Amino acid sequence: MIIFTLLYWQLANKITKTEDAGRFYFFSNLFGQTNLLISGSIMIYFSRSAHFLLPWLGIHKRGVELTIAAFTIVVVGLGLLILFLHRYIEKYIMHRQMIQTETVGRAKLSLGLQESFKMIVRSKYLGLICLLMISYSMVINLTEALWFHYTSLFYQQDLSCFITFQGKILFWIGIFTLICSFLGTTVMRKLGWLGAALVTPIMTFVIGVSFFIFVVAKHFNFLLETIYGMPTIGIIVAVGGLQNILAKGAKYCFFDATKEMVYIPLDNERQTKGKAAVDIVGGKIGKFSGSILQVICYTIFSGYTPDQLSPFLMGMFFLICIIWITATCMLSKEYHKLLIKS
Repeated sequence: MIIFTLLYWQLANKITKTEDAGRFYFFSNLFGQTNLLISGSIMIYFSRSAHFLLPWLGIHKRGVELTIAAFTIVVVGLGLLILFLHRYIEKYIMHRQMIQTETVGRAKLSLGLQESFKMIVRSKYLGLICLLMISYSMVINLTEALWFHYTSLFYQQDLSCFITFQGKILFWIGIFTLICSFLGTTVMRKLGWLGAALVTPIMTFVIGVSFFIFVVAKHFNFLLETIYGMPTIGIIVAVGGLQNILAKGAKYCFFDATKEMVYIPLDNERQTKGKAAVDIVGGKIGKFSGSILQVICYTIFSGYTPDQLSPFLMGMFFLICIIWITATCMLSKEYHKLLIKS
């Protein structure tokens, strides 16, 4: 998934100017994020007992094996299609532009992968971009782990209902992403790069804190078992699902578009190898940090349940969001300085 994302955004950054990115990146998201609507429907469809791949999957597979086998076939097929389309665009559509660039005197990339990682440490600009990715991955990891815990309790090993629920979440992420894509250009024009970039961390922070408040309140027995006839755990799952929808919808539209825009003014070397290092390192470090933080907590407090650790996780979530917002403001200043120089 990281490779596919990297290939797409490197291609987009090659053919888009800074003054056009504010319009075209949100417009491309309008079409690109319809995949969430489709993938959500696909998950719901293949979670049923009968689908069109059933005759080719064998009669010996049952339940979970059948669902996973169907998902594997779809993922592999779509992955091959993506590689074919990217190859076609690079070879037959971008070929002329690449020849023109080389005749002008394109700078040769001289840095290896190891030097690209060093570039992140040495460059404040790339370091801030990496910090944004780490912050997003960490807050999503912290909230999703707790949300999945309560979701599994709520559905109590009912895999079919669980997959259907996740499919519906993906569908609504797609709906919200499309809404954000329609509003993206207007937000960028009215509030500028900083305003559009702050949409994701602020929205994630507000709804994430609401989710943790419900979890902490349940842990300390501040809530009844049912609220207006609905189980409290069901409300927690619903609020966690809403947080997932809003945070990821804003990320796919505002976060991704604004993050990619800051690469455009960079030189060719930092735009390609620097971006590759940031995308790989930032996402992996974020997920690793969020996971290792929880592993350490559950190791030290081995007898604690996830809801008992929720106050500590809430504090970490709050701190990371503040760092995320601060880093975004700092990157905005560096980005506009670079635009003025270029």
